[in-house]
Amino acid sequence: MEWLANNWIWVVVGVVFIAMHLSGRGCCGGRRRSTKEEHGKENSSDS
Repeated sequence: MEWLANNWIWVVVGVVFIAMHLSGRGCCGGRRRSTKEEHGKENSSDS
């Protein structure tokens, strides 16, 4: 428990880092999910 008391901030940073990357909001926008609606708008503007 002493280790956790001394290093709790790094545990929190690690959990936030993992949570952000799993949700797709991590650095550089890794996994941008597009919908069919966005593709339809892109195609209709080209006409």
